[in-house]
Amino acid sequence: MMFWLSVEISRLKQQKQFMIFWLSVEISRLKQQKQFMIF
Repeated sequence: MMFWLSVEISRLKQQKQFMIFWLSVEISRLKQQKQFMIF
């Protein structure tokens, strides 16, 4: 049970890191789009 819990926690942490990565990529993409619209 404890082992499963620790595995689950590490999985969630990885997911969170992935979400943060995806968000930063998405934000940079939007910024580029905005710059493109201005030009």
